[in-house]
Amino acid sequence: MAVIDSLPEIKVSIRINGSHDDCIEFVDPDPPGVPSSSGSSNHTISKVIESQVDTKFSIHYQIQNSRGWIDGDNRLAVALYIDGNRIVARYHHKCHLVHQKIASFIRCVKDKSGKPGKVILRQFKFAPINTVEGSTERLAADELIAQKVGIIEVIVYCVEFKGFKPSGVRDSREVKEPEKIAEKALKGKSLSHGTSFSEGIEKDASASTARKSYSFPDGSKRIARFFFRYKPKTSLQVDGIIPRDPSPELSPSSLPQTVAMLPLAEIHKLAQERLEQLQQKTKQENRAGVKREADEEADFQLRKIYKMDADGTIDLVDD
Repeated sequence: MAVIDSLPEIKVSIRINGSHDDCIEFVDPDPPGVPSSSGSSNHTISKVIESQVDTKFSIHYQIQNSRGWIDGDNRLAVALYIDGNRIVARYHHKCHLVHQKIASFIRCVKDKSGKPGKVILRQFKFAPINTVEGSTERLAADELIAQKVGIIEVIVYCVEFKGFKPSGVRDSREVKEPEKIAEKALKGKSLSHGTSFSEGIEKDASASTARKSYSFPDGSKRIARFFFRYKPKTSLQVDGIIPRDPSPELSPSSLPQTVAMLPLAEIHKLAQERLEQLQQKTKQENRAGVKREADEEADFQLRKIYKMDADGTIDLVDD
């Protein structure tokens, strides 16, 4: 959970696939330079999280009202931006406080339905960025878009309730899938994921007889701004945010073994086999030695000295 040291009253986190636990956050070595929302902020923090394609996510926040932000007509707004697009803003008043604390989350956006009085709730999910070869004119625009892709931004600011204005059915807007981005616009950036939306669930639209009107007592000044840059594991490794996977280790069967690593029974078995091999080798060497001596003796016995007389007669008689 992202917590600003100088502002511990506000905490924001991301949860994956309906988990009750916050996802792991890493220190961001390269925080976004330009926010999606307008206005300056008294406190800012940026974290990096791991994303996986088709994985749904939700934004959770806790606010402790110890500084009295919520009091009477003074209320607190929490606005969400994803990939540079404003998604939703929530306005919290006294009725939302439980023991002077707000604990809430945002996991979907309201999409227009083709049926009157209906809306479609579509959840956020990580998706691959679709690229296209673009023209020079398109490249300039896509470079600006690429600055915001892969970023979840949450801002918290003060508002003052000013009254009501007539309204019918609460607004919902048409949610569009992310457009393709020119490949060159992503050059030099380790970006591969953006945010898409689930198929969604249709439900009745909330009817309201009036809409609330707010003013901004602090102007464009924000209490806090939270960034979460999301990237796949491989990109986090390329950026040096997490270590690379170790080289595959040799399987136990391929590792050289020593006698000390073997069980005693195996040692005895190997020793007996080796002993039998040596004994067999010794027998073969002994037989070869005996045969060699016998051959040499026979050869010696067959060697006789023959004498030739002066007249050419050969003497075949042994001496």
